[in-house]
Amino acid sequence: MTQQTAETIMQQIQADACTDTGERFVGAMQAGQHYRQGDLYVQLLGSQPEGLSLADTHQLAPGTTQGSRHTAEGAQVYTGSDSHPLLGPVVVASERWALRHPEHADVSLPSGCYRIGYQRDAAAEELERVRD
Repeated sequence: MTQQTAETIMQQIQADACTDTGERFVGAMQAGQHYRQGDLYVQLLGSQPEGLSLADTHQLAPGTTQGSRHTAEGAQVYTGSDSHPLLGPVVVASERWALRHPEHADVSLPSGCYRIGYQRDAAAEELERVRD
């Protein structure tokens, strides 16, 4: 058996652009469960938080890069007063809704209230989200 170094293994991994354009269907979810699309986490909440304001966009991650283009279709997007760097908006849907991104498969999620969360950048010195 040949022992490989981490560097050798990393050189073997191909980081090709994602071309998965299919759709994922998520059935029933319970409060606390989450779904992940790239660096974005979507967690079903038990109830809608107070103090939310309707957002003027359906984009779920801040930024103008291709990687930040996660959107909620068929749902309302709200912002709150929480300024935690890993917490994003709240998505409220009275019917099934779609989480879309140009580089990931679309995701069909059941109705409910969802908190958006971001993947932490482990290499950053401060607590911050990954930026594509």
